[in-house]
Amino acid sequence: MKSIDLGAVELNLLVAFEALYIHQSVTLTAQRIHIEQPAMSAALGRLRSLFDDG
Repeated sequence: MKSIDLGAVELNLLVAFEALYIHQSVTLTAQRIHIEQPAMSAALGRLRSLFDDG
C-alpha cells in the first residue's frame, strides 16, 4: 500500500470526499458543495490518484 503524506493533501479534497461518500453521486455532490460537475469530477480524479484507486 502506498504511503500518503497527509500534509500534502488539499483540504478541499477532504470536503469533496465526505460529500461524495454521503451522496454517492458526482453530480449531486457538486450541487451540494456548490461547484460545477466537471470540477467535482476533477477532484474525484485527484482523490483516486491520491489513494491509488485505479
